[in-house]
Amino acid sequence: MKDTFTETVLEVRGLTTTISGKRGEFTAVENVDLTLKRGETLGLVGESGSGKSLTGLSLLRLVPKPAARIAAGSVVLDGIDLMSLTEDQMRQVRGRKISMILQDPQTSLNPSFTVGSQIAEALALHTDTPRKSLRDKAIEMLRRVRVAAPEHRVDAYPHQMSGGMRQRAVGAVAISCAPDVIIADEPTTSLDVTVQAQYIRLLQELQRESGMGIIFITHDFGIVAKVCHRLAVMYAGQIVETGPVAQIFDQPLHPYTRALLSSVPKLHGQIGRLPSIEGTPPPLWDRPRGCKFSPRCPLADHRCRNEEPPTVDSPAPDGSEHWARCWKPEAI
Repeated sequence: MKDTFTETVLEVRGLTTTISGKRGEFTAVENVDLTLKRGETLGLVGESGSGKSLTGLSLLRLVPKPAARIAAGSVVLDGIDLMSLTEDQMRQVRGRKISMILQDPQTSLNPSFTVGSQIAEALALHTDTPRKSLRDKAIEMLRRVRVAAPEHRVDAYPHQMSGGMRQRAVGAVAISCAPDVIIADEPTTSLDVTVQAQYIRLLQELQRESGMGIIFITHDFGIVAKVCHRLAVMYAGQIVETGPVAQIFDQPLHPYTRALLSSVPKLHGQIGRLPSIEGTPPPLWDRPRGCKFSPRCPLADHRCRNEEPPTVDSPAPDGSEHWARCWKPEAI
């Protein structure tokens, strides 16, 4: 994608979130730096358990308490550090300025209320929509996310809708107040391929209309290539590489990024066994010293296993930022 974005809508610096359990307190999201421009889509990718969803929840200060807590960092949205706000102030920001589409709609839709009433609640809280118009506005939101027969579905309870419809209803709640930033946590997981394409086009249309920034959390590189402008690769709670999508696809700096890309099936060439990444991501209570990927990295040596890797820059041809945390960046 060739789009150029200038205005920063979200800037995250040093975000660190910890989780406490029987084994003690451990770091789950470590020193995360992210920048999102207005109208831009930033992809956040990595294996399950890498910290992607917890990062998204941390941005909204919705980490599960008391087990999790945000230990450090700043999240500046339109010039306001969300970490400095009171909880009452954050309630005014969530939904109106920044929203999240959760991966599992079952966890974000209240089974005791109709879908329409949940959309109307967000509208009543964050907009000046007249109360008598809330139902009509909720129907309009459902229609925008391509829910069939929205005049009837507006009175349905979540359990009366299919998984795909529930996912779109969650999207309707998230976009109802036209936020500046939407965090989409694998929003197409429960959708079939055709509806998935429609849903992605919808997000892109809304983005063009409003200029909102999107953080798209996914493990699907096909979606990344189609939707995202920049990419951040996450492993063991850390951002290990970030840069323009095309640059990372062509010249990944980090061995983990290269391994993820090599595991994606190719349409052309000889068909054979797909490469895999040996081992599994480390548990929170047993994260390795040095580079967190070193136990699984075929290039790792003594220094990789014992010293934190430096940040290495390799700017894209157009000058865009591209960096990785690695002792042996493969594209330099």
